Amino acid sequence: MLKVENLTFAYDQKHNVLDNVSLHIHEGIFTALLGPNGTGKSTLIKNILQLLKYKEGSITADGVDVSTLSIIEKAKLFAYVPQELELGNMSVFDAILLGRKNFATWGFKKEDYDATLDVIGKIGMSDLAFRNVRELSGGERQKVAIARAINQGSKYLFLDEPISNLDIKNQMECLELLRSIMKEYDLTIMASMHDLNMAIRYSDHFLLLKDNKVYKNAVIDELTPEDIKACYGIESEIIKKDGIKIIIPKGI
Repeated sequence: MLKVENLTFAYDQKHNVLDNVSLHIHEGIFTALLGPNGTGKSTLIKNILQLLKYKEGSITADGVDVSTLSIIEKAKLFAYVPQELELGNMSVFDAILLGRKNFATWGFKKEDYDATLDVIGKIGMSDLAFRNVRELSGGERQKVAIARAINQGSKYLFLDEPISNLDIKNQMECLELLRSIMKEYDLTIMASMHDLNMAIRYSDHFLLLKDNKVYKNAVIDELTPEDIKACYGIESEIIKKDGIKIIIPKGI
């Protein structure tokens, strides 16, 4: 289990972007990180990943203080897909192979190449394996970024707004891929998201931030119109159509 306790962070040491945030991330589930702009979603992810240094609090994984781990140990624990993708000028195969660099102390081995081919097959891009990533569509590039993160062999996968720049079809394909690989690779996933309907459809759990604090942390079925009103300032209704929950905004 990943535990964040009493986490406080400020960029300027004056105004807290995260204020006494505590949460548990249980293994094997997909958690949607929700909240309006400016509530600290991306900042929370970066603090968990140790990309930012928090003022107060602690982050532990299975009882071990994450801040005490080496870079390689952290890489085996956490994989990250940022909002702005930087895949370089290389083939799909090479971009995904780079996920194995933490294992390649003396260069890549056969098992690294085999693992790369396996994950390329899992994401359905075998026919594009030697295409330059710059020639891919936005949805395909996102799949490559996810595959590279998977290939890292980490326990936890964090994604910062993975569907924000995708059309509706690619949004669904991306989230269905995440659901599939979560089970296939025994991953625990947290993704910051703006689309509440996608979150309520594809996630298991949600963490809702408000005013730089945790407002609610619960199973996704417990997200209510009252929660949406309190955090986003809009009236809404949640209905079920063909077994799928849908959030209908009704006004401010």
